[in-house]
Amino acid sequence: MTKILVIEDDSIYRETIEETLALSGYQTISAGDGLEGVQMAHDQRPDLIICDITMPGLDGYGVLNHLRQNPLTATIPFIFLTGHATRAEIRRGMELGADDYLPKPFTGEELLQAVKARLAKQATMADRFQQKMDELRNNIVRYLPHELNTPLNGILAGAELLKEGPETLAPEEVVELAQIIYESAERLNQLIANYLLYTELATLELEPAQAKTLKESRTDRVTAAIRAIAQRQ
Repeated sequence: MTKILVIEDDSIYRETIEETLALSGYQTISAGDGLEGVQMAHDQRPDLIICDITMPGLDGYGVLNHLRQNPLTATIPFIFLTGHATRAEIRRGMELGADDYLPKPFTGEELLQAVKARLAKQATMADRFQQKMDELRNNIVRYLPHELNTPLNGILAGAELLKEGPETLAPEEVVELAQIIYESAERLNQLIANYLLYTELATLELEPAQAKTLKESRTDRVTAAIRAIAQRQ
């Protein structure tokens, strides 16, 4: 059963929302303030959160900020309730990661429509994520063994020669084998790093919080960073 967390300090609104959702087959849990709501979200992992903005102590923006900072709660769909949402407030909520706004007062039908829309979008994203994972898994199974075997064979062959006859090898031959092992290990290390990066990039579009962090990342030492990479190559 779909679990929905309602965070609302007004008991009348909170009970009305809970009753409306329960009558439509949703499981509801509730909190009367922001701090309690954050704790319940961490403990209960709801499928959707409906949260008022104006609350004493930790307001709705604070709740959303806390949840989006935690990987365990960062992707939970989040609907704000508000009685006076200006454009600036809506923009602030969207920048923090809110999925929707529901202005007060609202009807039971409007509440259910907003909930269904958010849950449907989340289900679509989950399907896309699973498809992406299946595609990624197939690519790795298909190509990774061959890519890894080439440098691994170089390491094993060089080590085997050193192990079986070190006393029969000339110093320059030992150096040559060590170089082969080193270069093969470097290639193997780079392949693993590339596949890890490929995995991250392939799933990044489905992780809005990570994508936002990546887009906001900046360095003032661009030339130095490029030079360091070029020297390593």
